[in-house]
Amino acid sequence: MDTKNINFKENKLHIFLIFLISLIISFSYNFLQYGIDGGLILANRISYPDQVSPMMYYFLNSWTAVHQVSYFIIKLGISVEIGSKILMFISTTFFSLGVYLISNSFSKNKNFSLFLTFVAILLGKNFGDTDYPSLIFSEHTYGMMSLAISTFVFGLIANKNLLLSGAFSMILISFHPVVGLWILFINLLSFFICDQINLDKKKFFKGLIIGVLILLISYFFF
Repeated sequence: MDTKNINFKENKLHIFLIFLISLIISFSYNFLQYGIDGGLILANRISYPDQVSPMMYYFLNSWTAVHQVSYFIIKLGISVEIGSKILMFISTTFFSLGVYLISNSFSKNKNFSLFLTFVAILLGKNFGDTDYPSLIFSEHTYGMMSLAISTFVFGLIANKNLLLSGAFSMILISFHPVVGLWILFINLLSFFICDQINLDKKKFFKGLIIGVLILLISYFFF
């Protein structure tokens, strides 16, 4: 691997600082995550007296790993408030790591990349929106999580971690099918256009296989 790329083993201090700032920032917000509602339904903490409630079908017939992660959080006895902060911490961490990797791919300076990551998180600045604003910190768990993982996937590609990028490209589908399929399409298309990364295709497709296995576990649970 290029020595200018981020090596997670050799840059433990930077990674730790990113985890730390993500933890502090995430727990400073009081957003109650919409995604935690699905976990409450799956854990039978909330039941609808009206069996034809559209909300019941929405939660029980919607396949998303957000609800599954929320389910495990609730089953562990964690409160809705702390569970919401855990979901935000997971999202913030993925986004922060993605910004760190992308910034380093341009600047080739790890310290400066760490500084840009802190600035992006502290100011709440993302690297672009879709057809509606995608926020780093929000109660809208699904869009927030999909933005974070998408950023992380692009960061992994920029850092030439194609095995992990392939895996998370597929895992993203379980969190947000539309965004996940879009990211997967963009990545696959890029491999046919960019000849410079042809030698690493095998790593990416191995990652896709790993991601498919995790995807199937999520779907089986659903």
